[in-house]
Formats: sequence, C-alpha cells, structure tokens
Amino acid sequence: MSKRRKSDFTIENPRKIGEHVSKTLDYLQCIGASDVRVTCRKHLRFDFSYGGKALWFMLSSSPKDRAECAQIARQIARRVIRQAGMEARQ
Repeated sequence: MSKRRKSDFTIENPRKIGEHVSKTLDYLQCIGASDVRVTCRKHLRFDFSYGGKALWFMLSSSPKDRAECAQIARQIARRVIRQAGMEARQ
C-alpha cells in the first residue's frame, strides 16, 4: 500500500505562525530578497529570489525556542546565499 502524499500549500499570512517566521521574513526583506513564499507540508519552506537566483531553505513549523529558531533561520539564509555564490547585503 502506498503512502498518501501530503500536498504543499502556500500560507497566506505566514507571520501569524510565530515570532520565528516573522523575524525570518523581516531579515529576508532587509537583505533584499524578493518573491518570498512560505509553504508548509510538515516543515516550513521559504522560497525566495536573491540576485536573480531562486533559493530556498526549511525550518521547523513549531520549534521549542522561537527566538533561537529565528537566529538559526538567519544563519541558514546567509549560508544558502553564500553557497549560491553571492554575499548578503546588510
């Protein structure tokens, strides 16, 4: 028997999820990321464009420490941008 695949859905107002998502969206806006989209299946997936490239990373949807998760999200975003061959503008 095959597993039923959960469908991804775009979250209309992702800031309502919590402080960690709100701070992550603020950071992405601050560095100049565009077309930011948050989808959820089991974890949150942040899709965004930076310097003409489509990038993404994932976060927990319900972390134990939301402030720490926001800091980790900023670190992950910087790492994803750096691995794409660009530097984040701060």
